[in-house]
Amino acid sequence: GLGFYVPFGGSATWSKNDAFADNKQYPGAVDGQQRWYTITGELRSMYFTLAAAYEIPDTGLSLGVSGNLISSKINTIRARVADGSNDLGPEGRALVDVKGLQASFGAGLMYEPIPDELWLGLSYQSRPNISGGMTLTGELRGANNLPNTDIDISQDLPDIIRLGARFRPKKDIELRLFGDYTRWSSLVRHCLTEAGAECAIEEDGSGPSNNLQNQPRDWDDTFGVRAGASLWITPEIEGFAGLGYDGNAVPDETLEPSLVDFHDVSTALGARVAIGDHFHAALSYTHFFYISRDNAGKSKLAEYAAPTKGPDAGGSYSQWVGVVNANVEANF
Repeated sequence: GLGFYVPFGGSATWSKNDAFADNKQYPGAVDGQQRWYTITGELRSMYFTLAAAYEIPDTGLSLGVSGNLISSKINTIRARVADGSNDLGPEGRALVDVKGLQASFGAGLMYEPIPDELWLGLSYQSRPNISGGMTLTGELRGANNLPNTDIDISQDLPDIIRLGARFRPKKDIELRLFGDYTRWSSLVRHCLTEAGAECAIEEDGSGPSNNLQNQPRDWDDTFGVRAGASLWITPEIEGFAGLGYDGNAVPDETLEPSLVDFHDVSTALGARVAIGDHFHAALSYTHFFYISRDNAGKSKLAEYAAPTKGPDAGGSYSQWVGVVNANVEANF
């Protein structure tokens, strides 16, 4: 099999604060109070995957492996003051544009203890570059009126363990249960340095002059679980529903607007219809109910020394998201 997908990241553009449009005293405030961490940005890792699987005859056991080429990119604009504060007077804008390539692998097995009735699956997806350590290279522009600077950004993404089961007590009913454990504790920081320099951030956030900016993360491991069911109303029409929970990786101390996470519950409802022998069409709606957060008085970002220091990001965070998925599937 071949695959292309984007499991990590996305993009965001924040609305303007029209109350400060054309304000001569505080012109930067028009970009919103979140501007110290993001005005507009993209952070994503695209996966190109080649995979193969083999079913061991007469055992009910199948084994699979995959190899991934990962294209990662960060492109973001934020407000910035040289000392990391939110002093409204001398604020400027900084553009970070970096990218890089990584590799990883996946492996899994599926066991069918009751033929055509019960399936059990287990998989592991490695961190990019297997043992971790991602370096993205590019340019920093416009920071504190300095010349454009060649930079590196170091980061890490997690490895993931997944376990799942599906059960067909009757030919027209299928029940599913699956979960994952994601080691987000691998993401300790986003560290921006001059090209070729080592990220050498101390516990208090300080670092050498060639460490230009450090964004602490200190994320936590998470787990998620989801249950689903399908009912074939006719052999050609499948209705399905799902209910799930996903944990929060971002602690209150380092929560800020560019990368926000919540505990959430999701619900899904949809249908899939066979069109002839080789095509299916499906339509579903999923709603994510995110549990609002308030980390006022808990943010530690303003307490660090430079180059880690940033404005206090304490406040109320909330969102709800709905997703419509329409697709066509071809079998051959």
